[in-house]
Amino acid sequence: EMMVHPGEGAIKSLMLYDITGRVVYELENQEAVKGVMQRVETGNLHPGIYMLKVVTTLEEKVIKVVKQ
Repeated sequence: EMMVHPGEGAIKSLMLYDITGRVVYELENQEAVKGVMQRVETGNLHPGIYMLKVVTTLEEKVIKVVKQ
């Protein structure tokens, strides 16, 4: 599993993509609360490279994730 911290904002949505661009995890947070971390279950994922798109109330970023 992986924990995602929103920084100064609140997490609105998370999307985890595999290397082919297929969405393997998606979360739409209806009740975004400032400063609350979000858990992403990765136990069912195969080892490899993934891209995590994090959308908060303040910004949007994409983070490279390596699952071993």
